[in-house]
Amino acid sequence: MFSLLFLFLLIAITLVAISFVYENEVKDYMIQQLNKNLKTKVIVNGKDIKLTLLKSFPYASLDFKNVIMLEEPISISKSNKNGTVNYLNQDTLFSLNSISLQFNIFDILHKKYIVKKVSAENGKLKLRIGSDGSQNWNVWKESSDTTSASEESSFNLQKLYLKNISLKYFDFKNRSDVLCEIKSGTLGGAFSNKQYDLSIKGDLFVNHFKLDSINYLANKPIKIDFSLQVDNEKKQYQFSDGFLNIADLKISVAGKYISNNKSDYVDIFLKGKDMDIQSVLSLLPEKYHKYISDFDSDGEFYCNTHISGKIDEVNSPEIKADFGITKATITQSSSGIELKDVHILGNYFSSSVSSKQFIDLKTFSASLANGKISGSIRMDNFSTPNISASLQGNLLLEDVRHLLKIDSIWNYPIESLTGSVKANMEYKGKLNKNGKYKRSDFENMILSGEMFLENAGLKIKNSTLAFDSINGSFVLENNNVAVNSFSGRTSKSDFKLKGGLKDVLAFSFSDDADINVEASFQSNNLDLNEFLLNQKESSKKDTVYKVHFSPRLNFILNSDIGHLAFRKFDAKNIRGTFQLRNQKLIGDPISFSTMDGTITASGMIDNSSDSTLIITCDSKLNKLNISKLFNQLEDFHQSMITSDNLKGIVTADVQFASVWKSDLTVDANKIYVRSNMTIDKGELLHYEPMKNLSRFVELSELNDIKFSTLQNQIEVKDQKIFIPKMNLESSAMNVTLSGTHSFKNEIDYHFKVLLSDLLSKKARKAKKENDEFGVVEDDKEGKTSLFISMTGTVDSPVIKYDKQGAKQNLKANIVQEKQTLKQILKEEFGLFKKDTTLKKKNNPKDDGKFIIKWDEDEKKNKDKKEDDDF
Repeated sequence: MFSLLFLFLLIAITLVAISFVYENEVKDYMIQQLNKNLKTKVIVNGKDIKLTLLKSFPYASLDFKNVIMLEEPISISKSNKNGTVNYLNQDTLFSLNSISLQFNIFDILHKKYIVKKVSAENGKLKLRIGSDGSQNWNVWKESSDTTSASEESSFNLQKLYLKNISLKYFDFKNRSDVLCEIKSGTLGGAFSNKQYDLSIKGDLFVNHFKLDSINYLANKPIKIDFSLQVDNEKKQYQFSDGFLNIADLKISVAGKYISNNKSDYVDIFLKGKDMDIQSVLSLLPEKYHKYISDFDSDGEFYCNTHISGKIDEVNSPEIKADFGITKATITQSSSGIELKDVHILGNYFSSSVSSKQFIDLKTFSASLANGKISGSIRMDNFSTPNISASLQGNLLLEDVRHLLKIDSIWNYPIESLTGSVKANMEYKGKLNKNGKYKRSDFENMILSGEMFLENAGLKIKNSTLAFDSINGSFVLENNNVAVNSFSGRTSKSDFKLKGGLKDVLAFSFSDDADINVEASFQSNNLDLNEFLLNQKESSKKDTVYKVHFSPRLNFILNSDIGHLAFRKFDAKNIRGTFQLRNQKLIGDPISFSTMDGTITASGMIDNSSDSTLIITCDSKLNKLNISKLFNQLEDFHQSMITSDNLKGIVTADVQFASVWKSDLTVDANKIYVRSNMTIDKGELLHYEPMKNLSRFVELSELNDIKFSTLQNQIEVKDQKIFIPKMNLESSAMNVTLSGTHSFKNEIDYHFKVLLSDLLSKKARKAKKENDEFGVVEDDKEGKTSLFISMTGTVDSPVIKYDKQGAKQNLKANIVQEKQTLKQILKEEFGLFKKDTTLKKKNNPKDDGKFIIKWDEDEKKNKDKKEDDDF
């Protein structure tokens, strides 16, 4: 034991002695050889160079501290406003805290200093390739020996050890950028030879790996184990039995790489087997991570890739890849939805030579807890993608909602979506990368197939409107959809639709396409309050409605509605055609039962100005309950005569025009009504103007005035009701009445009162009062007539005798020029100013028809003579 210890001690002393004796000689020789063989400059302090024989025994080691070495200058191209500028650039090749040159100890005794190993630790290494393919690490002068280095050569490098080295690699020629940390690495080979075998082993951490500014690898551990045949003369590197481990992925590498001044050439085979899907997805470029961040996966992935072709500023290598996924489970984290038993088989191709790119998922299939999906998809030309796809599926709508993130696409947040969808469809068309489309993009698109909705339901957040029992059968044909059946209901309404929808996809995905619907519509009950209610502004105390017609929606609906309700309005058996075009909703003709009678009508709601509605209507009322008429139409938004004041049966021709705000508040200044009406079995109840005649008739008789028939033409304009002369034969008295009544209850009535013997008892008793009125006349039949005017307001009337001059003035006021609706809309609402047919102020001939077709000339009619005033 003592002898062995003594031997070790003796060897150590001997090695120290040798190093002491030969240190300066070795240092001088090695520095001389470095200066002789290196093309660039090495910066090191002589005090930081030491020879040791113990550190790397059985090799002697010449250690350098704090070494800096310049690179071989490379060519760099930069573009500016004057063009492309080429210039030589020189930077630092490496800066190391420690580098050791190792050679055989026994060679020192023979004064042969042949470096066979190099070890470098703790530093930075910068490798660069210039725009012309020049390499900054080409710092060693070429050997004249074409086979191997001679034993007397200063360098016969066989091993290179790296530890804790930060490596930067930038290729100006091929636009690649790598930054990694070499934890440990070994390169072995006869580096000074022109042909040699090279082994590479390393443990690295890649910060980024970029091609054309796209980061393909970020923050991943990598292990390398390559064997290469290097031919420096041909600049060729032949790979064999190479393995690349990225994270948990093991990829075999084989092939070759050839470098030259004009363009590099690569022919590499990559093969991955039994790889973890999540690890594979993590290798996708960062810009795609947002699309997969919500998904976790578990399963097997395989991929075989062949990369071949030129690499330069113009060309990229051709890439062919076959890949597949088997027995996989993909889970959406946000919803917990699982796609189980996922199978995918596909291939990828890219070539700069043929300018061809595609990814083809030949088959894919997956199962959900309550459904299945399968199909295929191919994408060609990634810059402006062409898609060919087929899809077969039976899925829950709630699963579709979460998987496709429909809430983020649709403007209305969904509270719940139920039911299922079945689909079998095929699609061919272009896909815009920016997601913006024009109608023309869909002209060459091909879509075919069928889709079925079963027991679907939809509830929008912050809304009382909810749909359920939605079922539908649809046939897809290019940009159109044939609706074989579509039905559903809300809490108060139901609907059935059958017909066609044109330009559906263009309408859904572009801003310049309209959707056109032509269908039959049926409903047993339709409550418009549900659909027109403004959910955002309505409260428990105040109900606010919102009417807006989309300028991109056009339809023709042949409608059959059993019952319809809106606010107080109620109708049954509604038949008619409704058209929406250019934000104008037209019903022509329409018929329905309401208010104990029937109505036929033609009308229009014009929403071409988004803030207002122009509502026009030409209708025939047949035997309506007049009290219900006023009640359901909310007393026509006036208070002077209401549903509480009237009873009877009305038959009338009514022309109506008005301007409303989109929240259904009416502009009282812009209401026009003209009505030729007949009221049978009428009663006038508690009407204030009639009560004011109490000095002639008992007040109790005036509270409830009954009349058998009343005929007249009533006109409403300028917030006034114009009443031409009419004879009212009632239970209280016989009277001829005309005048005006404003919406503010300002009145201007003119009466011609006929008092019979039975009804004039009070008048005879009040002879003195009658004398105050002036003229009392008897007609030929001996009936007493009084001319009376009533002005002022309903609450404070002024009653006096109506003299002859007043009667002439009354006649001038009552004889109104009859106009068609088109003329009225011009004069009253400022519309149709450019219509030359409306410039003349002569009395138009009127056939009583309400014109709603604005582009037709007004029909000429014979003048109708006005009745004489009394």
